[in-house]
Amino acid sequence: MATLKGIPVSAGISIGRAFFLNRSGAGPLPRQTLPEALVGPELARLDRAFEQFGLEIEQARERIPAELREHALILDSHMMILKDPKLSGVAKRYVQSLGINAEWALDKAVADLEKAFEALDDPYFRDRIQDVRTVAGRVQARLAGQTAETRAIESRVVLMAHDVSPADTASLQTDKIMALVTVQGGKTSHTGILARTLGIPAVVGVTELERQVRDGDLVVVDGLRGVVVLSPAEDELARLSDLKYQFEAYQAGIMRGCHLPGETIDGY
Repeated sequence: MATLKGIPVSAGISIGRAFFLNRSGAGPLPRQTLPEALVGPELARLDRAFEQFGLEIEQARERIPAELREHALILDSHMMILKDPKLSGVAKRYVQSLGINAEWALDKAVADLEKAFEALDDPYFRDRIQDVRTVAGRVQARLAGQTAETRAIESRVVLMAHDVSPADTASLQTDKIMALVTVQGGKTSHTGILARTLGIPAVVGVTELERQVRDGDLVVVDGLRGVVVLSPAEDELARLSDLKYQFEAYQAGIMRGCHLPGETIDGY
């Protein structure tokens, strides 16, 4: 048994089998200097990657389920990031001025934005760098030739991922997801918004997730404490199962009384 720590973003406890939507593919980022003759084709390759992800966002917006319509607004924000010259324009400028490959140039553009976001006072706006990283990560994936296709979910699972982008939301079989766990993300990340919409537990920022968990592992997601328990011992599983039922009974009690007036018995 092992316990991984993260950030709780949606309350509840869920017990099930792990299913990875995506992994970081954690290979080293290619860093190359280019002869002048290849700078033009490299700029075109970078443009194609941005355009491809932009098209995927537009398609995802059209397919997003009715119960997740609010996530269309998040897709809009990602499209704004995609079109912002502070990301794409700066990356292209690095390709031209330094003669480096698109992946390296995009990584440098994100690093510039990270410095700017770190200087912000408001923690909510500082956390928005996660959205920039998500968009840049998807463009990097397109540069690497990866597609947006996701594996079909055959049964109810605990969905795990390096990150879950708003564009992923459109293709998720939400009725089969018991909980969400991601490597990336913060208190205000899209994963938490999605989980709260679906009414399922979620923990983000679990840095050891991809290294420690494999598809099919039995896991307990504790969205109250922000931990993920791997292959729990029998006594621990029984304790967490009891805690899960207690929390669900508490939730049910709240739901039964949520339509009543907000007042005490004596009228206040």
